[in-house]
Amino acid sequence: MMRRTIGYAAVGLVAFSLGCEARSHVEAVSIQDSAGVEVVDNHTPEWTDATRWHVAPGASLRLGSAGGPVETQFSEVVGALRTPEGLLFVADGASRQIRVFDRAGALHAVVGGAGDGPGEFRSLSALGVMEGKGVWAYDFLARRFTWLSLEAELLGTTTLPAEPPVLSAVGVLEGREPVLRQVWAATILAGAATAGFRRDPVAWVRFDASAVTVDTLGVFPGREVTLTSDAGRLVMNLPPFVHTSEGAVRGTRIVVGTQDSLRFEELDRGGALTRQIRLPTPSLAVTPAALEAELDRGVATVPPEQRTARRAALAALEHAASQPAHARLLFDAEGNLWIEPFGLPVEGSAPWSVVDRTGRWLGRIDLPGGFRMLDAGAGELIGVERDAFDVEEVVVYPLVKPSPR
Repeated sequence: MMRRTIGYAAVGLVAFSLGCEARSHVEAVSIQDSAGVEVVDNHTPEWTDATRWHVAPGASLRLGSAGGPVETQFSEVVGALRTPEGLLFVADGASRQIRVFDRAGALHAVVGGAGDGPGEFRSLSALGVMEGKGVWAYDFLARRFTWLSLEAELLGTTTLPAEPPVLSAVGVLEGREPVLRQVWAATILAGAATAGFRRDPVAWVRFDASAVTVDTLGVFPGREVTLTSDAGRLVMNLPPFVHTSEGAVRGTRIVVGTQDSLRFEELDRGGALTRQIRLPTPSLAVTPAALEAELDRGVATVPPEQRTARRAALAALEHAASQPAHARLLFDAEGNLWIEPFGLPVEGSAPWSVVDRTGRWLGRIDLPGGFRMLDAGAGELIGVERDAFDVEEVVVYPLVKPSPR
């Protein structure tokens, strides 16, 4: 039986229960304490022009070609990461394989493929590293974790029970404890009686290594949907500007953001709130230009002959009055939190924000246009780009971190 330890309503209360005086960096950040919860209120970034991190102009490695070797033909890459030993793991969703390369780009190993057996995948959906102790992969349809060594050897699998339903992997804590969130409130939606726009709460849960549900870490706002009536039944649609709850896991730390603002909750492995991190939130108003850009993104992957109809259908859906404040959250190899901006251009990129291990906002960093980051190492960024023929390439860029003077 699951135990609720923290709800999103309670999290909001902590935001306004501030006490004590700021301890340091008054100009850039205020740090306060409320009943054992540290509140880090950032006002300005700490990087200067001399210390700001930046991405080197040229890639150090590029893998992917429609006419190249089979092992470098990628489609639907869902994860990529570098282990401390230097091996590059790439999770390819279309082939349902994890391909492993050395630093020079030579193939080291191939794990998986389509199937239900150990080491195989029905729907390879996420990839992550366990603090230098191994690599994990998650199969959304099979509700199964696959555990690999840092050398890509199969260590075993863990299949989760059927409840709660519709689970997406957030990460794995120390001790091989998976953290997952419900994508949407399936039980609540199944009982919905009226059409309209809604955002129901979802559970974030922690399992132990044997797949026993250990705890409900929290209940947070889930994915926004618009229910429409079709021939007497309700149909779920994803409207423009969908908000959801995003998170990241590293070691014993769990960070959650609800996308309503640049406010993030840091939880311990038991679900207790230990820190709140705030960054200045820009205007999130849905302007006509913002709506047009969102509709462009919504039809970018639709066949050209279907775009007009799809765009009209999206525009007709009831949606949130504000844009999401952020998109994905990632921890890098050093424990810094990377915050992806919402609304990346269809072609291009936008600055990510970086927050250090203490909750201080370091600043924003521009990524190369068209680069979708999947992992941030100590000195490199790993992600995916598309070439002129829309073929996916796995790309590694050096990350330059100037030393403070």
